[in-house]
Amino acid sequence: MPIITHFRDSARNAIASLRMRLGLRTRLRRALKPLEIPLKRTLEWLLLVRWRLSHRRWGYPLPVGGYVNEDELRLQFRNALGYLQQKLGPEGIGDYIEFGVYGGSSLLLMYDELLRAELSHVRLFGFDSFAGLPSDSDGHWQEGAFYADYDRVVQSLNRRNVDWRRVTLIKGFFADTLTSALIAKHNLRQASLIMMDCDLYSSAKEALEFCGPLIRSEAIIFFDDWNPLARENKGEKRAFDEFLQATPDLEAEAIGDYSWQPGDLHGKVFRVYRASS
Repeated sequence: MPIITHFRDSARNAIASLRMRLGLRTRLRRALKPLEIPLKRTLEWLLLVRWRLSHRRWGYPLPVGGYVNEDELRLQFRNALGYLQQKLGPEGIGDYIEFGVYGGSSLLLMYDELLRAELSHVRLFGFDSFAGLPSDSDGHWQEGAFYADYDRVVQSLNRRNVDWRRVTLIKGFFADTLTSALIAKHNLRQASLIMMDCDLYSSAKEALEFCGPLIRSEAIIFFDDWNPLARENKGEKRAFDEFLQATPDLEAEAIGDYSWQPGDLHGKVFRVYRASS
């Protein structure tokens, strides 16, 4: 009997212990339930950081896509279009020009927002080497990083049924493609929406100099990689500061920020306007 009693007590203790563990597990699961989505997003963010760091260092060609937080950038696009429609009128809005297309996610977002706003006359131009970044004098980015295959990007845009009468991709490094001949070829007269996603100071400088004469009364400029190097006065911030100094009749007003992952304010939005307007 003592042996039976011993086993019975041991079994009861084991069952009680198991119930306690299961109860703790259930309570823990319930407590963590509200954190399920944030934890998932954090994991996704960490994976993207890992990809981005390895990509920056070694120049691995990442899958066609983007790092953009679509909800935040869509809101910035929508606000910009609403403001320009009110200020310039629908017919007064000029072209959308993007520097650094990568996988085409930002360009597609703007394309969709233009459709939504019934601004079918606005053309979209995407400039990219489709060979990765050029060499970086600041030493922050690896040459060849952010490579995206041109044909794959075209296929991605085709899957979204873009109207190629409105969308033009220009392949090549900015030093070779941002020319007066290209302006004449495409009859570029006014840029009202400008996306700077070219990372490097040198590339942003070339792109801004190209856009300067195309900014009429005002435009909205989105700097996708503003904050990472802003404190060091490098990258896109340095290029923009120098651009404004060289173009004294242009003034700028910061009107928004956006992130490519939650909690990481990566991009900055400016309203740029002629002082006389």
